[in-house]
Amino acid sequence: VMSAKLGARTAMIGALGSDDIARITIANMVACGINTNGILQKEGVASGVAPIIVDEQGQNSIIICPGANLELSPEDLEAQRDAITSSKVLLCQNEIPPRTTLRAMKMAKSVSSGPLVILNAAPAPRLGSNWEEGEWENFEEMVAACDVLCVNESEAEVLSGVPMQGDGDVEHRLRSAASKMLVMGAGMVLFTLGAHGSCLVTASQQHLRHDPAALTVTRVSGPDVPVAVVDTTGAGDAFLGALAAFIANGLDMPQAMAKAGRVATISVTRPGTQSSYPQLATLPDDLRP
Repeated sequence: VMSAKLGARTAMIGALGSDDIARITIANMVACGINTNGILQKEGVASGVAPIIVDEQGQNSIIICPGANLELSPEDLEAQRDAITSSKVLLCQNEIPPRTTLRAMKMAKSVSSGPLVILNAAPAPRLGSNWEEGEWENFEEMVAACDVLCVNESEAEVLSGVPMQGDGDVEHRLRSAASKMLVMGAGMVLFTLGAHGSCLVTASQQHLRHDPAALTVTRVSGPDVPVAVVDTTGAGDAFLGALAAFIANGLDMPQAMAKAGRVATISVTRPGTQSSYPQLATLPDDLRP
């Protein structure tokens, strides 16, 4: 939704039930200008929902009821092969079966001119074979299939095994965790750090992935002036949707990160998720693709 609101040609691939929630969801996406040809409606299953609780500080807790999300199979993607391979950015996450996500990423990589593949490891995965609970059978296989692995600090800790909280050098923790994930095969690691902005970690050469001190770190700071936080729900999705739109429009990763961070900052000053995402016409000129 965020990428579409920024004017990017956006298509959604997913699964819904055959219920009122599905009809409302599809109508909303169409109203936002999203191509919904890739959204399947599955019989005999409810659409996925995610009730949200927001505290007085604007922080959120989300209860995920995946429903039809778990019914999207790798085979379902075949009808969307052209849409995937001809796109500029493929943005994936961890709310459908991991084997389906993996198929989509491999499909994107099957053509030399395929899209930049961004994998947002959210909700945080666990190692295991119970894909219905978002478990990944093989961290390395999933991570190696993407160009950009996007994680927050808790997700980074799960994937890397590096403790991300506590006193000490934050950049050292980011470098150490990123090294583990780069060794797994990620092309680059993008950390989202909430009010502290974002951080991109890359290795200029393959053999340097093993050495945290040799990695290249690009930090993009948060807002210069603190904002009044109303609701942080959906801020990560706002960031990634905006990031994809800016990259598709030709910006490099640090430029896209900076602008996407500003868009996400706007979203937390308003209640709701998609309803908090700013419309293109309301943004300052330098934030328009």
